[in-house]
Amino acid sequence: MIAAGSPLAVVLIAAVALLVTTSRSAVQHVVDRVLFGHWHNPHAVVSGIGRHMAAASEPAEALQRLVDLLRGVLRLPYVAFHTADDTLVAHSG
Repeated sequence: MIAAGSPLAVVLIAAVALLVTTSRSAVQHVVDRVLFGHWHNPHAVVSGIGRHMAAASEPAEALQRLVDLLRGVLRLPYVAFHTADDTLVAHSG
């Protein structure tokens, strides 16, 4: 048995605390990505937008691809693009 307050006990407690903290961060990252998508990683969102927009042949198709992509990467139930006069131009969901 390890005596309470001994240097070995302190080292073991510190190691366990470090392990728990590291594990919690990794699990939290996975859960956030599953639930919320890439909202916390703007670079990933912008990179994905660039790849998908390059494949569009018309502006309307590009806008629809943008709406679909934003809905997917941000894990939103519905995304819509309206003009200033509230005309629905593109939607997803």
